[in-house]
Amino acid sequence: MNSNFNVHPQWSALLLWLSTHGMVADSSAVESRSSPGKCFEYKFVNWNQTYCKTGAGYGLFATRTIEPSTPLFSIPAKALMNTLTLGPHYPLSHPTLSCTQIVSLHLLLHRPLDNQLDFSDPLFGPYISVLPREFDPHPLTWLWKEDNYGSAAVPLETQLLNALPPSILAKLNKIFGLFKGDWIRIQDYLVCSSVWSVFLS
Repeated sequence: MNSNFNVHPQWSALLLWLSTHGMVADSSAVESRSSPGKCFEYKFVNWNQTYCKTGAGYGLFATRTIEPSTPLFSIPAKALMNTLTLGPHYPLSHPTLSCTQIVSLHLLLHRPLDNQLDFSDPLFGPYISVLPREFDPHPLTWLWKEDNYGSAAVPLETQLLNALPPSILAKLNKIFGLFKGDWIRIQDYLVCSSVWSVFLS
């Protein structure tokens, strides 16, 4: 293995968790590894910026030759994060939370803090532990920053957004609108759930 790559510290725990949920797979075919960091130089009109990332994140890498159409994993239904697996663990609401909303809510409540590796979530802790911690390269994040801090506070993100084709920016704005709607719904749900828990206690 290339010394520039490191296996994800929670990879073995994730495979063990999946096996306890009934997954049967040849886990030796792939593993989650990091890739080395890089520096990128962005040049725009009247503005230059160099962005260095200590690592490009984790991804699945083949550890040996894999034949075409070879299944790598078959995830059991009870190990999937969705309304069926999460719904019984949250109070009912009207209207009910959508799949995107309940998964987002669960990730919000059990998101990792700083370099935390031990997760308190008994349902999906090992899975959450291997999810990305930041989303700075995603255009939706650029739009969120601009919306919350203003274009003057985030010049790089604003320049990147301005460089997007109009059709892509229109789709991004539509997704951002859905995101804001989901965020408002989740906030309302948390407030209502807190009020009911105080009332019932």
